[in-house]
Amino acid sequence: AWSAAMAWNGNLGNLVWSYGAESLINPYQSAWFASRSDWAAALPDALVVATANLLYIPDGDGPLPKNVEGMSRDLDRIAREFNVPSLLLGIGLQAEIRDDQDINTAIHALHFHDVSVSMLTAFASRAPPAGIAVRGNVTSHLCRKAGIAACVPLGCPSFTINRASNLGAVLQHQWARVVQKHDAHAPSLKIAINLPQLERGQRFHEGVYDILIKTYTEYDAI
Repeated sequence: AWSAAMAWNGNLGNLVWSYGAESLINPYQSAWFASRSDWAAALPDALVVATANLLYIPDGDGPLPKNVEGMSRDLDRIAREFNVPSLLLGIGLQAEIRDDQDINTAIHALHFHDVSVSMLTAFASRAPPAGIAVRGNVTSHLCRKAGIAACVPLGCPSFTINRASNLGAVLQHQWARVVQKHDAHAPSLKIAINLPQLERGQRFHEGVYDILIKTYTEYDAI
């Protein structure tokens, strides 16, 4: 199963996200089209796009990867052609930052590619005030920098594939139970975390590890 999944999509996180989003669709109340060109035959009342790290900022204002540019232009065209209320869920940012750059300075200097701005504008102009759910504060900051006010940092898009309408309250309650158990049985509570692969010598990866370790040390969870 692992080999089959990796052969289809090397990014298993995005694979799970895509599978989960598609699983929310009721196959008995939905129409599936063999190609996007057939969509025009049944103009939808609304457009919801579940995506991943489609926003990309190359080092030195270089060109976008062809797959990123192609998909961005495709979604841009679809949003404008349908011209119906539209939502964009789970979109995130990948930016090339050199190891010799200061992270904060580099982030401050970032800006979206024109292709990305056009695509986001196509959705924002057809979205409610918070109609673009992005992954984090950096992405929402760059949206505002580009004049797009509809971006709201939602965090991991996996949250949007849970059917609970009060997911925040559910997670808060479950975490409170963990804290209560910790207070009652402090010596017995052990929490394990599987850290991402560390690439030694890269300041960003080492910085992320430092943050994670300090967080779990603070909460006595290692």
